[in-house]
Amino acid sequence: ILKIAAAITILVVAGIILKFTLFTRQAPVEITEHPLPEPAILTENMISRYSGDSVQLFTLPDSSKVYLNKNSILRYPESFNTAQRTAYLDGEGFFEVTHNDSLPFEVIYKNVQVKVVGTSFGIKSSPTGNPEVSVMTGVVEVSDIQHPKQQIVLQQEEQTVFDPKKITF
Repeated sequence: ILKIAAAITILVVAGIILKFTLFTRQAPVEITEHPLPEPAILTENMISRYSGDSVQLFTLPDSSKVYLNKNSILRYPESFNTAQRTAYLDGEGFFEVTHNDSLPFEVIYKNVQVKVVGTSFGIKSSPTGNPEVSVMTGVVEVSDIQHPKQQIVLQQEEQTVFDPKKITF
């Protein structure tokens, strides 16, 4: 009876270990490389925020709020300086930007730059994998990082998808 109980205990423990190691692993987060930040940001310490397996709310140094969707990463300087407010996004996020006429807020996502003064908007990949920007309130300017003259201005309740192959919105 003791041998049978020991065998059952070993099987149960092995099953629990397998369940928590093999079956609950999440897919690795793919981190895309962004262009190097502007020199003004290089002097600052960068902070990385990872949302893990749930939606997370983060408050930035200027009091802007960012809701990161699951498995998303946001990078930004420890403090925004007087030259710029720039954040780098991998994944999906919704931004509520604190208004500042003299210092626009910028988000770099894949091959696009989203520039705003104070508004709320979302960024994610479209079903085709291309960057998609949706504006909830306010106005945003979306441009191709490699072709800055290729840009579009979005107003409340508008959205765009950027196709990097065709360089079009």
